[in-house]
Amino acid sequence: MSAVVASVKNASARPFPIRVYNLTLGILQPGKKIHLDDMLKKARSKSGLKDFGSEVFIEPLEKLLWSVNNEAELNPFGIMVTKIRIVNILDNLLRAEYYFKKHPEILEAELDPITVITGLQRTGTTYLHRSLSSLPGSRAVRSWEALNPAPYANKKNEKEFRLKLAKQSEKGLKYISKEFFAIHPVEHNAPEEEVLLLDTSFISTVAEAIMHVPTFSKWIEKTDHGPAYKQLRRMLQLLQWQNRKKRWVLKTPHHMEFLSFLFKEFPEVKVIQTHRVPEETVASFLSMVYYGRRMFSDRVSLESVRDHWFKKMQRMVEQAMRFREDGQHDAAFLDVYYRDIVGDHEVVLKKVIQHGAWDVAEGETITERQKKNKYGAHSYGLGDFGLTREEVRKGFSGYYERYFSELGDI
Repeated sequence: MSAVVASVKNASARPFPIRVYNLTLGILQPGKKIHLDDMLKKARSKSGLKDFGSEVFIEPLEKLLWSVNNEAELNPFGIMVTKIRIVNILDNLLRAEYYFKKHPEILEAELDPITVITGLQRTGTTYLHRSLSSLPGSRAVRSWEALNPAPYANKKNEKEFRLKLAKQSEKGLKYISKEFFAIHPVEHNAPEEEVLLLDTSFISTVAEAIMHVPTFSKWIEKTDHGPAYKQLRRMLQLLQWQNRKKRWVLKTPHHMEFLSFLFKEFPEVKVIQTHRVPEETVASFLSMVYYGRRMFSDRVSLESVRDHWFKKMQRMVEQAMRFREDGQHDAAFLDVYYRDIVGDHEVVLKKVIQHGAWDVAEGETITERQKKNKYGAHSYGLGDFGLTREEVRKGFSGYYERYFSELGDI
């Protein structure tokens, strides 16, 4: 088997069975839509439960489905996967509500101290997350938990069942797009981003990373994210009830844009913000989004990915800088540079541990690290997306000035 090299210049064809599925269903069921009532009905049928508790998720799900049906241009396989994903989220909401009512102590419990790692994509957040979550006493959201945070009450070995489902998802993702998996491995028992827990509110940036949903994306930028962060708390409480340790180690770039909501819900949070010059990160992330969207749509262009996410990444750093400019939360933040993460990682890890005031006993060490190119290589360049180094520096000028002033005039 030849080594995987993920490059937008030479993207491989989809597996033959998926191509046949798309061709056949494209002829038999052209323009098929996804309907809210159908999703709710299927979730209730799947779980055997009826009560969602609060239905604050209905409006964002309606907004999402409008964009999916009118803008995303999903192929039949993409429609099928999107339906499965939505029903699974709704199924988890039903199961979670069942446990919240059966065990009210879940939502009464205080969360253990939280450290959040955030920063632009491809800036070392995954490396830090996996390293820190492997320390004794640290608690990350594992991939199998992010996929199914709520237990299955009707399964005997329900944890093993959820692990099995996650293993199937991991295997399926590798099969659908080995290039995407090379860029962003989603291993069933590895630490995962809590953005997937935020997504159980349907108020998150997950959808725009895997689909072209511009109207929904604009709504996400303007809407109140308070319900999403309250939902994150509830899901963390549910996971903590199942397996409690000393401290939470979370990570997602999503928080960059919504720090005010993060601190409102979790005022004692400690934040590690990672930094890397955008000219080294933009193309890498755009390439990942391209492969992510390409799994589910036949009409994905490099230009559409660039036009949306180049601006989105600028907005993320601008929102983060705006939140931090008054210095009110300075004590909560620790800034870490990618060059130090890869060049002097032991020193960085010690700083992070001190910042979080973690009680780490002598001799306790990191046991898990992110292995580069474990599933293949990733080849990318700004030119792949019609961008230049100068355009990136101009677009992120304020960020360069704030965090990379040593680079001189830009």
